[in-house]
Parts: sequence; C-alpha cells; structure tokens
Amino acid sequence: MVSRAAFNRNLHGLRGYAALGVFFSHCYTIPRDYGFWPEHLSVRFGEFLHLGRYGVEIFFLISGYLITESLRRKADIRVFLIERSIRLHPAYIGVLIPLFAIKWLSGSPFLGTRELSAVPLHFISNALFLPGVLPLPLALGAGWTLSFEAAFYLTAVAAFWLARRYATVIVASVCVMIGAVLAARYPGVVFFFVGAGVYLYRDALRAWPALFRWPLAALVIWMLQWPVVLVGYAASHRLTTPGMLLFAGSTFASLLFFVPTVDGVGVLARLLRTRVFQYFGDISYSFYLWHSPVMIVVDRSLQHLLPSTLSDGARIAVLALASLPVAIVAAHLSWRICEKGIGNALRRRLLPRLHPVV
Repeated sequence: MVSRAAFNRNLHGLRGYAALGVFFSHCYTIPRDYGFWPEHLSVRFGEFLHLGRYGVEIFFLISGYLITESLRRKADIRVFLIERSIRLHPAYIGVLIPLFAIKWLSGSPFLGTRELSAVPLHFISNALFLPGVLPLPLALGAGWTLSFEAAFYLTAVAAFWLARRYATVIVASVCVMIGAVLAARYPGVVFFFVGAGVYLYRDALRAWPALFRWPLAALVIWMLQWPVVLVGYAASHRLTTPGMLLFAGSTFASLLFFVPTVDGVGVLARLLRTRVFQYFGDISYSFYLWHSPVMIVVDRSLQHLLPSTLSDGARIAVLALASLPVAIVAAHLSWRICEKGIGNALRRRLLPRLHPVV
C-alpha cells in the first residue's frame, strides 16, 4: 500500500492565506477591469489591495513542495497523474460547465466568437489546462495559473523518470531548460522550483537556522519585492538588470519565509494553524476558482442598487464584503460536492485497481 504523507497544517493554512490574498487583489482588479472602480478613487489604495497577487506565487511554492513529495512517495507516475487529475478536474469542470452554459444560452460573444461549433473545442482546451501556457482563449480568469500548474506536473514527472536513468546533472539541465521556457511566459514559475528545492534539500536548509528566524518579516519583504518584479516584467515582457536583482532577492526572501513555515516555526506558522486559515485551506482551491465569477456577478447586481449618497470608497467596500460570503458559500458547496464527493468516489473507483492494498 502507498504510504501517506503526514498532513502539514502549516502548508494547509498557507493555502488559505494565499486564496484570501488573491481575493483581496481582485477586489481592485475586477472593479477596475469591468469599469466599477471610480477613476478618482486612489489608485494607490487599489495597488495596495493588488499586493495580494503574490498569493498565486504562494500556491506555486506549496505545489512545488507537495508535488515533489507526492511523486517521490508514490514512485508511480500513472498513479500520480490520475490523482492529480482527480484533485483538479471535478471542481474545475464544476465551474466551466455553468460558465459555458450561461454564455451559450445568453447568445452573447464568448471567447471571441459567437459560433456554437467552436464552444466544444474551447471547453476541451480549457478542461485540459492549455490556455495560459499556450495562446488559447481562456474561459476562467484564474485558469491561467492551472495551466502552469499542469506544466509543472509534467516537468516533475519528466524529472522523476530521468532521475531513474541518468545522472543528476542531466535531470537538472532539463528542468532548467523547461523552467526557462515557462518563465518566459510568466516569471513566477520559478517558485514551483523553489518549493521543489525546499523539499529536496530541506535537511541542508535546516542546518542554517540563523537564516530563518523571522519568517513573517521575510514574507513582508517578499510581498514588497515581487510586485515590483511583475510590474517591470509587464512593461516589456523582460527583466532589466535591476529587475533581475529584485528577482534574485525575491527568490531568496521566499526561502526565508517558506522553509520555517513548512516546519511550523514562528508567528506566521502559528497564525496559519488557527481555525480560520485551516478552513480556508480546506476550501482554498474551490474558493480560488469561484471567487472571480461570483465577484463579477455581485458587482454587476449591486452597483446600481447602492444609494447614490454612498461614497466611492464605501461602495467598493460593500461590493467586496458582499462578494466574500457568496464566494465562501459557492466554494464550500464545490468543496463538498466536487472535491470531496466526486473526488473521493473517483479515488475509490480508480486508484485501488492501480495500486491494490496488500
């Protein structure tokens, strides 16, 4: 029987923290992109909310660590890939089906076309996590990160297969080449490999405890550095020399907060083990998928119903606060029905055949 990894409450809570960070980031970007954000309302305040964008990179760090752990523990590529599909697809398909159905029934343009014949192909490409890494129409805004997630899974599988047959330097070279190609599309991909490195070299990293005394301070430094890297990259799709220095500094800062957090050291880890962050860790994936469409619907429904005397700042706050409980309810239902219900049923049906208990 495949051994099970010990449940890491610190990483579980970190997932919840990352999901909330992305939500607060979208409290600015969604009103901005859909014309709800007042032009005269402070953009600096909006950019402060937008700092939550680093939640995506926290997800990448966690995935890099846990996927490497999972693949090495199972030592079976087929079981690993099926488990990953069971983990991701039920909840993701649960979002795509109503999204495509609503657009199809409304007759409005969707993904750049009104042709119904193109809908099945767009659905399949999105279900396979192709948009993001590949220049294909993206149905769900959050789906682009899943494309990079899937690409990392395949990279990890390739590294695992090569490691059984070739020298470490060859495996490392292949990972660096794939990472460079993916990083050209989005530089945050590097954090998958940081997370994987923390798992592979965790004993050596723990030998330097003096480096990891203030994980919360390291997280704050990383929060301030990484958005600057992304802003510079967005302007020209390349990193300048100062950008490369900040990129290196961000990578190092991510190590300084992630290593002790994995081990449960520091104030940050204690906060992540609280009930609130543990619950958001439970629903984090479904919350990540559902919060954007929920926020768009709530914003469009409420923006004309709010009193005209309400200030612009209060209006944005109401829209954000109204979106949060609806997103939590949608995420909880998705977690219970899709992730737990359908996911566990698929595991019982598929995995024992591949890896019977002995």
